[in-house]
Amino acid sequence: AKKDDKRVFLVFGSPTCGWCKYLDKYHADAEVEKVVGKYFVIVKVDVVTNPGGEEMYKKYGSDRGVPAFTVLD
Repeated sequence: AKKDDKRVFLVFGSPTCGWCKYLDKYHADAEVEKVVGKYFVIVKVDVVTNPGGEEMYKKYGSDRGVPAFTVLD
C-alpha cells in the first residue's frame, strides 16, 4: 500500500457473519473494485480464524460487532 501510495482498508468479519458475505460480494463487484482499488488495498481479517485477528479487531475495529472496517494511512 505504501509503495503504491494507497491506504489500507481493514475489513473485519467472521465465518458465521451473513452481512460480512454481502460486504465481500459488494467489494468483489467489478465497478466497486475498480474505484476502491484505485485508493485502497483491502485486507480482510477474520476475527475467528486469523491468528491475532481478534486482538487486531479490538485495536482497530472498536469492538462493536462485525462486519467492521477501519482505514489506515
